[in-house]
Amino acid sequence: AGADRGDEAEGAGGAAPEPRAGAAGGDPAPADRPALAQLKARRYADKYRAPGRRLHLIGVEIDAETRDVAAFDVEPG
Repeated sequence: AGADRGDEAEGAGGAAPEPRAGAAGGDPAPADRPALAQLKARRYADKYRAPGRRLHLIGVEIDAETRDVAAFDVEPG
């Protein structure tokens, strides 16, 4: 599937984006970390929070043009 597009091989040989480690706790994500900022602003993780349960936020930014991972951020819980 998608073999006729010709762009899948281009992303396969490229280096993976470097993760940008997030700050611990509930601090809002800075503007240079839009994926985490969106997770927090829309409160996507709230329904998974429970006492005694660790929750890690992982924000993935997708490049609209190349449809590849542009960046990702991790905030340990």
